[in-house]
This record gives sequence, C-alpha cells and structure tokens, in this order.
Amino acid sequence: MRLQKIKLSGFKSFVDQTTVPLKNNLVAVVGPNGCGKSNIIDAIRWVMGESSAKHLRGSCMADVIFNGSEKRNPVGQAQIELIFDNSDHKIIGQYANYNEISVKRTVTRDGQSNYYLNNSKCRRRDIADVFLGTGLGARSYAIIEQGMISKIIEAKPEELRAHLEEAAGISKYKERRKETETRMQNTKDNLTRLNDIMHELDKQIIILEKQSQVAKKYKLLKAEEFEVKVTSLVLKFNNLRQKAEKITEYLKNHTEHLDKLNLEKSTINTEINKFKAEEEKLLLLVQKASEEFYKSENLINRIEQEIKQIQDENNRLLSDQSYIKQSLENNKTNVVNLEKELDELEIRLKDILPDVEYYKSQNIELKQKLNSYEQEEQNWETKWRDLQQQKYSLEKVINNYKSDIEKYDTLIMRAEGRKNKLQEEQGNFSSVINQDAKIQLINDDINKLNENLFSKKDELKIIEQDILEKNKLIAEYEKEFNSNQHELHQLRGRLSSLETIQEHALGKQHKKQQEWLKKHELDKNKRLAEILDVNPDWSKVVESIVYDNIASIKLGCFDNLKTLLSNDLNNASASFFINNDQTLNYNHKTDNSYDDLVLLSSKIKNFELVSAFWPGNIYCLDSVVDFNDQISINALLVNVDLLKNNDSIVTKNGIWINKNWLKVLISNNNQKESNGLGVLEREKEIKQLINSLDLIKDNIELIKSNINLEKEVIQKVIKDKNLVENNIKHLLQQESTNKLNLAKLEMELKQQKQNEDKLKQELLEIENQISNDTLRVKELRTKLEDSINKFCSIEKAYEGLDKEGIIYKGQLKKIREEYSLLKEKVHKIEIQKQEINYKLDSVKKELTEKVRYKEKSLLKLEDIDKKLERLNPKLIELQESLKSSLESKEEKGQNVALNKDSLAGTQNNIKKLEQEISNYGEKLLTVNNQITNAKLQLQDIDTRKATIEESLMEEDANLDELLDKIDLDSDYRLAEKNLKIIQTKVSSLGNVNLMAIEEFDKQTERKEYYVKQQDDLEKALEILEQAIAKIDKETIENFKQTFDIVNQELQYLFPKVFIGGEAKLILTGEGLLDSGVSIMARPPGKKNSSINLLSGGEKTLTAIALVFAIFRLNPAPFCLLDEVDAPLDDANVGRFCSLVKEMAKDVQFIFITHNKITMALAEKLIGVTMGEPGVSRLVSVDIEQAAELAQK
Repeated sequence: MRLQKIKLSGFKSFVDQTTVPLKNNLVAVVGPNGCGKSNIIDAIRWVMGESSAKHLRGSCMADVIFNGSEKRNPVGQAQIELIFDNSDHKIIGQYANYNEISVKRTVTRDGQSNYYLNNSKCRRRDIADVFLGTGLGARSYAIIEQGMISKIIEAKPEELRAHLEEAAGISKYKERRKETETRMQNTKDNLTRLNDIMHELDKQIIILEKQSQVAKKYKLLKAEEFEVKVTSLVLKFNNLRQKAEKITEYLKNHTEHLDKLNLEKSTINTEINKFKAEEEKLLLLVQKASEEFYKSENLINRIEQEIKQIQDENNRLLSDQSYIKQSLENNKTNVVNLEKELDELEIRLKDILPDVEYYKSQNIELKQKLNSYEQEEQNWETKWRDLQQQKYSLEKVINNYKSDIEKYDTLIMRAEGRKNKLQEEQGNFSSVINQDAKIQLINDDINKLNENLFSKKDELKIIEQDILEKNKLIAEYEKEFNSNQHELHQLRGRLSSLETIQEHALGKQHKKQQEWLKKHELDKNKRLAEILDVNPDWSKVVESIVYDNIASIKLGCFDNLKTLLSNDLNNASASFFINNDQTLNYNHKTDNSYDDLVLLSSKIKNFELVSAFWPGNIYCLDSVVDFNDQISINALLVNVDLLKNNDSIVTKNGIWINKNWLKVLISNNNQKESNGLGVLEREKEIKQLINSLDLIKDNIELIKSNINLEKEVIQKVIKDKNLVENNIKHLLQQESTNKLNLAKLEMELKQQKQNEDKLKQELLEIENQISNDTLRVKELRTKLEDSINKFCSIEKAYEGLDKEGIIYKGQLKKIREEYSLLKEKVHKIEIQKQEINYKLDSVKKELTEKVRYKEKSLLKLEDIDKKLERLNPKLIELQESLKSSLESKEEKGQNVALNKDSLAGTQNNIKKLEQEISNYGEKLLTVNNQITNAKLQLQDIDTRKATIEESLMEEDANLDELLDKIDLDSDYRLAEKNLKIIQTKVSSLGNVNLMAIEEFDKQTERKEYYVKQQDDLEKALEILEQAIAKIDKETIENFKQTFDIVNQELQYLFPKVFIGGEAKLILTGEGLLDSGVSIMARPPGKKNSSINLLSGGEKTLTAIALVFAIFRLNPAPFCLLDEVDAPLDDANVGRFCSLVKEMAKDVQFIFITHNKITMALAEKLIGVTMGEPGVSRLVSVDIEQAAELAQK
C-alpha cells in the first residue's frame, strides 16, 4: 500500500485545485520559508481525522479554509483527497478488494465537515477503522512534524506507549474493549432500570387490588342509574311528541293561506315575463352591435402594435450593424499587436537555446566528478567505522570497569557513613521519621475525606434541584392535559350538534322510515350527501341542483330496486339511487364544445353517483355575476348565446341560466341550510371534527405517558439522593476511624526504643561488607590500567584517519556546492524556455480566434442588411390598413347608441310591474315568517327528541318497547330527581378505575416478563466480562512481543546513527496492560542521567532511531518528515540519508527539507512557490528524468 497522490482545493494557501503526484518512494518537498510546504503535511493530518484546530496551527477549524489575499477573495469550502494504491491489499475489511482507495474530507465556513470513502459519505470513525493497525492516523508515529522530535523524546511514558500500541495493532483491541465496556455499562444501567420498574410494579399491584373492590360497588350503582335514566328520557320524549302534534296543525292552516297569495302573484309575473322576452331581444341587438364595435377596436390595436414592433426591430438592427463595424476595427488593431508579440517571442527562444545545451553538458561532467569523490568518501568511512567500533568496544569495557569501581567506592563510602551515623544516633531517628510519615499520611486521608464530604453535599444539592425541575415539568404536562381535555369537550359538543342537524337534513329522524330501512337491512347504507365528493368552491351550487336527491340512499344494483318496489313503505317517504357503471350520464363524457367553459361535472370527483338525475350539460363560470354590474351581466349573456338548447351555465354565486330560463340557486338553498352551512359542507366538517378528535385523544394519551415517565424518573432520582446521603454517613464514619488510628500511632511511637538491639547487629554486617568491597576494588583497578594502554594505541590511529577524512569531506562539499549551483541554473533556464513556449502557443491561439471573429462579424452584417430591406414594404402596408379600420369603427359606434335607447323604454315597463310584485312580497313575507317560526319550534322539538333517541341508543334501549312498558302519565321531573340521588352516591365513591381487575392481571404478567429479562441481562453481563478478559490477554501478548522487537531494533539502529553508544526501552509500571514506556539513550562517550540532557541533534537522531525501529516492525504505508534534518550537521545528515534510503525499500518517504544533501537523496523534487502573494503553487521535477535530459 502506498500514497499515490494528494488533491488540494481551498485548503490554507492552496486555493486552486492542486494535485501532488507521489509516484516515487523518496519525494522531497522544497521551497522558501512561508511558501506553504508544511500545509501539505497539515492536509494529510486533517483528512486522516484531525479534529483539533490547534494541531493544525489554527484557532478554529474554519482557519483551514483559504481566507483570501490581496488579489483573491476568500473561498467557502476546503477539500482534501488522498488516493492510495491498495494493489497489495494491505487494508483489511470491506475495502480489502479495492485496488485503489480514496479518502476525502470537506469543510465549509458554517462548520459542516464531511468524510468520504471512495466517494461514499461516511463517518470520521469509519476513516479511523480503515487504517487501524497500519500505523496511519491523525497523530500516528508516521507523521513527524516540526517540534514533534522533542515531543517524542520528552513524551510521557503513557504517550510513548501509544506509539508502540499503534505499531502492534493494539489500537483495534482497545477500540473493541471500549465498545465492550460501553455495552457492559449499558447492560448495568438496564439492570438498574429494570429493578426500579419491578419495585414500582409491586406498589401498583397493591393499589390495583384495592381499586378492584371499589369498582364492583360502582357497577351495581351504575345499573340502577341506567334504569332511572331511561325512564326519565322516555317520559320527556312523550311530552315533546304531544307538543309537536299541536304545532303541525298550526302549520297546515298557514300553508293554505300562503298558496292563495302565491297564485295572485304568479298572474303578475306572467305579464313581466312578456316584457322581459322583448327586453332579451333588444339586449341581443345591443350585444351584437357592441361586439362589432369591440372587434373593430381590437383590430386597430393589433395593427398599431404590429407597426410599433416593426419600428423597434428596424432600430435594433441598425444598432447591431453599428456595433459590429466598431468591433471589426478593434479586432484589426489587436491582430497587428499580437503578430508583433509573436515575432519577439520567437527571437527570445532562439537566443536561449544555446545556453540550455551548454549548461546540460557542464552538469554531466560535474556529476561524474561528484560520483568519483563520493566513492572515495565511502571507502574512508568504512575504515573509519571499523576503527570507531574497536574504539567504542574498548571504551565500553573501560567505562564498565570505571563504573564498577565507582559503584564499589560509593558502597564503601555509604557503608562508612551509615556506620558512623548508627553509632552516633543509636538508630532510633529513622524509626521516628517513619512514624511521622504514617501520621502525616493519616492526616492527608482525613483531609481527602473532608473534600469528598463537601463534594457529596454539593451533589446532594444538584439532585434536589433536579427533583424540583422535574416536578415543574410534570405541572406543565398536567396543564397541557387539562387544555386538551377542554378542547376535546368543545369538539364533542360541536360534533354532536352538527350530527343532529345533519340527520334532520337527511331525513334520518323519521321513525317509520328508519324502521322500514332496518327491516330491509338498509339502515347502514350511505346517503348521497355522505359520499358525494365536490370541489369546495362549488359544493353549494351542486347541492342546490341535486337537492331533491341529497338524502337518497345508495343501493348496490338494479335488482335491489326491484325488490324494494314490491314492499310497502307504510306511508314513509324515501328515495334511492344505484351506483354502477350503467348509471353514468352521457353528458359527463361529452366533449367540451366551448373554449372558455368547463363542465360542472368535472368539479365532482365521483360524478357517477349523481349522473342518473343530472339535468343535462351544465357549464360552470368561475366569475361572480353582480346584477348591479352591467359588464358582468353582458359577459354572462355572451356565453349564454353560444349555448345549445339543452345546455346551461351556472356561476359561483348560484346564477343558473339557459336560453329560456334563469334560476337563483344559493338564495333558495339558504332556506334549507342550518348553522350557515350546506349539507355537503356540514358533512365535510363532521369528518374533519372526527379526525381532530382522534388526534386530540392520541395527544392526551401521549401526555399521560410522559407524566408517568417523569414520575418514574423522580422516583429514581430520589433513590440516588438516598444513596448520596448514605455515602455522606459512610464518609463521616471513615473520618472517625482515621482519627482513632492516629491516636494509636502516637502511642506506638513511644515503643520505638526497643529497636536498639537490632541496630547493633546491623553495625556488624556493615563492617564485613566494607572489607569485602575493598578487595574487589583493587582487582578492578589492575584490569582498568591494561585496558587504558590498549585504548591509547587505537586513539593515535583514529586521529590520523580523522585528519584524512576532513580533507575528503572538504573536497566533496566543494564539488556538491558547485553541482547544486549548476542544477539551479539548469532548472531556471528550463523554466524560462517553458514560459516562452507557453506564451507562443497562447499568442497563436488568440490570433486564430481573432480571424474567426472577423469572418463571423462579416456574415452578421450581410444578414442585417437583408432584414432591413424586408421590413420597409410591410410597414407601409400596415399604415394604410389602420386608416380604413378607424373609419369603420365610427359607423358601428352610432348603431350601438340607437339600440340602447329602445332597450331603456322596455326596462321602464318592467320596473312598474315589479313594484306591484313587491307589495305582494311583503304579505308573503309576513306569512312566511309565521310559518318559519312554527317550523323552527318544530325543528327544536325534533332535535331534542333526536337527542333523547340518541341517548337511548347509546344505552342500547328500544324506544318503542319502553313507550309500551312505562306509565306515560308519570311526571318526568320526579324521575330526574331520583336520578340525581343515585348520581350523588356514585360521585361519593370518588375516582373509580373500572379496569382495575384486568389491569391487575396485566401487571402480574408484566412482572413475570421482567424477571426473565433480569436473568437474561445478568447472563449477558457475565459474557461481556469474559470478552474483556480475553481482549486484555491478547493485548498483553501483542504488546510484550512488540516491545521486545522494537527494543531490539532500537539497540541495533542507535549505534548505527551515532557510530556507537547504546539505547533501550524501559517499562515504567508493573503490569503490561497499562505500563508506560520510557527511553534510555547514551551517545558514545556520555553518561547522561536524563534524556532531556541530550542536545537538539542528539534528540533528533534518537527520535529517528526510535521511529525507524517501529517502522521496521510495522512499516506504515508512508512516512512524513517535516524538516527533521534541521538540527543536524552535514555528517549526521549523511547518516540520516543513508538510513532513509535503506528504509525506502519498504516505506514511502515524503520529506520537507532545506538541506541540499537531503534534496540530493530524493527521486522526485516538488517545489512549492508563492508567485502570487498568499497563494501556493507546485513545480514538480523528476530527478531521473532530469538526469536523462541532462545526458542527452
């Protein structure tokens, strides 16, 4: 696996779309300070999941987006994409089979950050999972930035361990362990909640047992209440029936008088109709004359408009002609300038070509000379290393002898000191110090207990505040519950009222009819008004047209109708309709013959229901006709003239008209409405109210569950409160215990004098030790003198070879500097050549475009001249036509005026007769009012009767049977009084839970279920604990193996980069599962007691040795080095480069450097420049290709 390329867009200084190719294993990124080199490292770290803006050298994540420069505006999004070659299938999991893997991240200024794997959106965690165990990550050991060298060396043991864990692939085990611990905690939480619920269930079961006893008493009283309530309703119904019979007789007498007045009024209406027929004829004449006048006026307007359009087109063409001519002149000037520039560029290119060839030949000669000197230096370095190794080995032996002598001298000195001290102080002082330390430790424990005590008290206050807030929340829920209950009662009242009115409107209150329908199993069939679906804007109009059938009852087929005809309805009226395909009216299928009108049947979704009794083709007009507005009346009449004999038009405000008659539908319909609504509108509102009631009921149940849930939470918080209070008591007890222990220690201090006998024995042992160590020191000094003599002879040979090496290095350095300067000259002159070639191509391309533009412009000029020649004759023709149309308009206007005078005389005659009709109208109004009042009384009685019938139906009581059984002479008020007494007894029982017995059984079953759940959770907890133990075991094994291998590699690499010395890793803890790791490093000839005492260069080399030791164990796909060689001198840079070159066989290295020796190591150079302030760009050079070009 390797990194193929990096795509940057809008990231920091890389504002433009930039691709960084990384095909080689040794890629160097070079450029001046501040040009944006380190931004490439930041980009890789960011796309791998870095979430801290601080680690990306910013204050917030929006800082990674390009923020603008002097010439550039800020951009709104940053995007980075890494493309990996996975042909070796090193990545495991679902992406293992992909040969190429793309990892992308985008961020916008509003803070939205998105990750993509192979262009599929994913989470940050998915990115981390893909690279688990590969050594890659946002903060892995594979990315070494400026300042990270000291961080690695000076890292805490726990932080250094993290790098080894990543190399060992333990990070995936830790992730699994973390997930398992989370699941364990969730299981424990579930177990706790389950115990709480079971505790609450026990309480509920006790309460439900008591409620069931009250429920039995309640049922007995409700049965008695039912009997008294039914008797009261039947007596009240009988009283209302007697009142209704008297009002019916009164209505019959007044209706006969009304019919007489209507007969006299119809005679006068006949005369009015004659005059209106004449009026209609005159209206038609006026309308035809007006139409002719309007047509002339429209023709004039159209001609004037065409003339204006031609004039506008003529002006536009002249303007285009002028603009194109001016553009051609400008284009000619530009062509001349471009030809001059082309000649200049070709001259510059000829001048620079000889220099290119000269510098290339010089580069080849100097390269050969450099290779020769490098070979001589390598031979010297081999000799020098062999001698250095001998010197180091002997120096190590001498140091060991010296170290052992110092160790024994120190032991002798310490023993003497200890001996003198014991003799002087009699040995009791140390015991006193130990006792004082114990006393101080107990005092510290007491202080810690006090701190814990204060913490628990603060926790108790927080819990009490939480309980208070939960109680407030419950109060808000209860307030919302009451509000919903109130709204529910209001909607039920409104629904009940509308359903009663609707039943009267549909004739459902007729007792005989309902009995007959029930007998024939038709009482459940729908009425037409209940199933007819009409556009709301046309519902009243449609209702008026089909009003006689609005209460019709739906039948399945024609055979049902035949059966009904053979049965007697017992003097009860009823109408029926059949719903099948044969009832479709042909008018609904008729094509629309009028362009501006649509059939009213199109406003009815299920028109087949009314098609059988639909009165012909009725067209609907969306406008509202106002009888005070002559224009709207004329518009209506124009449409009427176009109608066929059997067709008609209806308007939104209920004007229904055809060639022979006119009806006003809405005014008639108002007499049949109740509550301001039509039957269809009322049916729609009833359905909406039913839906609203269901929604409110669901909301009430939701609020109830929320209240119960919050109460359960409060109970749990109260338990937590009790637990904290118990903890406080426990802490107080511990404090008391520690104070007792303190008193005991003070007593024990007095007994320390008894230890003097033991100290005498210790003095004797120390004297023996001093004698033995003195003999050992004499032997070591003799061996040390022999080793020093050998070391001096090697040192002389080493100094001679060192002087020879200084001469070689001086010569090699001089040649390298000459070679580097020559390479820079070759690079610069190549860039100049590329720039000239690029400008040549650009100028040639622009010249070609200018020639094309000239040809296109000449063609456009020819086209404009042709169009101008065609427009002039047409303009003259239209002006002559306009003159004749104006003369025709004046004649038609005079004809309209004559017809209007005749129409006015006829309308005066109609007004006189209509005045007489008005007088009759007042008489009819008085009688109608009397009839209406009587009907309203009767309707009120019917409503009350229907309410009683509905109440009896709710109680499953048969009214007819009860009328026969009950004594109708009894007073209903006495029955109502008895009902109130029983209801008082029911109320005294308080709130009764009728479902208590059933609920008791449910809760018992629920408890059994929870017991099973508890067993399952305990088993799951045991399995999870076993899984964690297994993960810990595997983690310890992998870490131990990794630690040993990395330690071995470090001990091999450290002497290699330092030419001597030693280094090793040390575990700082006891257990391998969480022990930290520290590094001990000793460069040759030094005995540092701390890693922090190393110089900057020594720290760098040590960190490089450690990182490369990790890489040798688990090579990451690539390694990023950001100016790691900065603290090193040339000799150490050479050793660093040798090590990198050796590692590059298995690892891809991308390094940022300013060092020329390191640059020479690279197979590919990527230059980062900032030609435009604040904007980074790339210049890429392949070293092998450049060398081949130089040789040519």
